[in-house]
Amino acid sequence: NQEYKVLVTVNPIPVTPDDATPTPDTPIDPNNPTGPKWTPELIKELEDGRKEEVKRTINYIYSDGTPVPADKLTDVADKKEKTLTFKRSATINPVTGKITFGNWTPDKQSFEEVTSPKIDGYIVDRATVPAKEVTETAGDITEVVVYKKLGSYVPVVPEGVTVPPGTDTTAKVYPKNPNDPTKPGTPTTVIPHIPGVTPLNPSTGKPLEPVTPGRPEDGYKVPPVPTDPTQDTNIVYAKDGSQVAIVH
Repeated sequence: NQEYKVLVTVNPIPVTPDDATPTPDTPIDPNNPTGPKWTPELIKELEDGRKEEVKRTINYIYSDGTPVPADKLTDVADKKEKTLTFKRSATINPVTGKITFGNWTPDKQSFEEVTSPKIDGYIVDRATVPAKEVTETAGDITEVVVYKKLGSYVPVVPEGVTVPPGTDTTAKVYPKNPNDPTKPGTPTTVIPHIPGVTPLNPSTGKPLEPVTPGRPEDGYKVPPVPTDPTQDTNIVYAKDGSQVAIVH
């Protein structure tokens, strides 16, 4: 008598991340057309498991919640929305339909750092949206960047005072900082001279310093930007020789 053992093995069917999505009711093993078929459930399991996307969206808004117009965001137009794609291969047992997934390639990826655009007349709460390393399980990410309108130096001229022609008493927005969009810059605004009245420092009640010592007609230096740069600074003119009480 002779005894033989025959070992029968199952050859798993490899599926790469970029292979076409299987069609329902087609053979799992192309070489075995009468074997088990792809089912919708099996196809969904494969598609859900071999590719994962993580999306980061950066929303740029004003402090009142309205979106910043696209023409202000041309520097980041292609960075506001980014998607990282993670992929992995799989094998499927053509007899049992069991899917086995490999490792993600790569297992980590990073979103790049995005510098917040500078917008005249506004400061921003974040100079950059930092780079962020994520894995396939991170889920979608939403970042919000908020712009706040800068305040202004506002000359306040008493009623009855005649402003000479050509004297600019309109409000002047605080300057932007060329290096840090989260802070205002150093003010260079000059408060105009108006005969018969003198502009006062709103913090001390004392007259502002002339730009040129002894020549008030050249205008006056403005006080520093307030701690909250979104607030206006009213520069009140007082009639020469009058007493003024500054109320805080």
